[in-house]
Amino acid sequence: MTPLNPLEFAAILVAALVLIATGFLLVLLGALSTAGAGDRRSRGIVVLLLGPIPLVVRGGARVALVAFLLAAAALLLFLYALLS
Repeated sequence: MTPLNPLEFAAILVAALVLIATGFLLVLLGALSTAGAGDRRSRGIVVLLLGPIPLVVRGGARVALVAFLLAAAALLLFLYALLS
């Protein structure tokens, strides 16, 4: 694998920052769209940031725990594949 030249590195960095900003914007728009809903009952929103990808889960503490455990398992699987 050849090293990246500075222009390729900058392009990848800009793409990553755009993806992160888009994820935060989507989370913000989702939160704002439900803010003025009136008397609707909600159990909460959980946001897990997996690198540049925000994983938004709507539900209670049990749903948040399951989402966190799945994300942790995926991270461990990725690290195992990367290091072996």
